[in-house]
Amino acid sequence: MPYMMDHDDFGDRLYWDKVTSENIQELRQRLQQWPERHELCYPDELQRVMEDDDYCRNIVCQVRLNMPSAHKFVADMLSWRRAMNLHELREESLPKAVLERCIVYPYGKDKAGCHVLVLRNKNYIKGLADPESIQKVFLFFVEKLFNECKVKKITILMDCTDTGLSNIDIDLLKFVVDVFVAKYPIGLGNALIYNMPWLLNGHLRVHLCTRKTSRRSCPLVMTAHHRKCVVTVSCIVVLR
Repeated sequence: MPYMMDHDDFGDRLYWDKVTSENIQELRQRLQQWPERHELCYPDELQRVMEDDDYCRNIVCQVRLNMPSAHKFVADMLSWRRAMNLHELREESLPKAVLERCIVYPYGKDKAGCHVLVLRNKNYIKGLADPESIQKVFLFFVEKLFNECKVKKITILMDCTDTGLSNIDIDLLKFVVDVFVAKYPIGLGNALIYNMPWLLNGHLRVHLCTRKTSRRSCPLVMTAHHRKCVVTVSCIVVLR
């Protein structure tokens, strides 16, 4: 199968092309050996793994051809999606106060062809809604882009302009990173942070450098004061 994007800006194609039919079959066989997990998954999503070769390629590619990691990834991903009730997400069930403040919203495409999802931090105020509701709003837009708009990759733009302590929710930002590292196989384009406050810098360095879920790098670019930092799960490189 051809790679899903016209250009390989994220280093996925090298691994995509190396995924074999044997890898895909092994992934499916291992999932079939865990019948106790099946009750924890959406039946149609379990069926997708069994029938959609490209979806399986995404999973194996995400963990860079490490099959034991792929087995764990798919089982955890499917059970997490059911636990989060992603099929039941509806706009009318989301907190109106969060939607009206435009904390999360889609915004066109980037140069790589990835659809952009913006997190406008200054519009977020602690206590506006419970953390789970904020997460559900974020997941609602992610699911809408992937399932209804059929996008291949999403670029996350965290706009921290005019952000103060009352606007920063470290747990929410960790959740956003973890979702793409461990729950949407090769679904992340870039992760961009604009005008990142110094307080957030330290938290993200610690979190990203200790993140062990996936072997795939999580590209994160932070721009502020004419500096650009490129962050992966395992290291941070500062470009001046």
